[in-house]
Amino acid sequence: ATINALAITANKIDTSAVITDKINALAVTAGKIALLTITAAQIANNTITAGQITALTITNAQIANNTIGAGQIAALTITAAEIANLTITAGQIANLTITTGNVGAEQITDSDSSIVSGTHVANTTESIINTITVPTDSNGTCVLWAAARIDNAQGDSLSLRIRKDNVTGSILHSQLFTPIDNNMRMLALLGEDSAPTGNQVYVLTAATLSGTANVINRSLTGVNRKK
Repeated sequence: ATINALAITANKIDTSAVITDKINALAVTAGKIALLTITAAQIANNTITAGQITALTITNAQIANNTIGAGQIAALTITAAEIANLTITAGQIANLTITTGNVGAEQITDSDSSIVSGTHVANTTESIINTITVPTDSNGTCVLWAAARIDNAQGDSLSLRIRKDNVTGSILHSQLFTPIDNNMRMLALLGEDSAPTGNQVYVLTAATLSGTANVINRSLTGVNRKK
């Protein structure tokens, strides 16, 4: 009541010297401020600088019950520079399962195969007798194999080749068939391409050293193994 009746005006305070020593001994406890509410309006114009929070440590216990919702991070953008130095260890991905929907077109393997029946009469001009196109995404290694049934009744030697792109492309495997007698023979080839590009074309070709030879059936298969 004695204090309440006093009229302390701004003018009476302006010239007062409130020194630090008089404040230093004051103890403001959590209990004294527990019921205080700080509104957005009261802190709206305050700026917290990096220097003011540099030494602060936020522990797990302090954030344990906080939930960050999609709405709170909706407009945030994480750039490549911000994640450039992040390292994902085996321990962090040990129990992850990658589903088909997550890998899309990045299959582990892709392939193409072709079987052609009917007789092709090979001569001294090398010609294409089978073609496949293997999707590769310009990635991985392509393994190729081919087989053909030969009728060498004419007694002429026959060369089969697996080539890249076309009849003049890189030879991935070549096999010369030399007749032993006038019976049917099977000829097999196996090739590898370590630098496929896009939808890679491979061809099987045939040519004789002289005369002609009948190629009755031929197959060509290619499998792209992704890196």
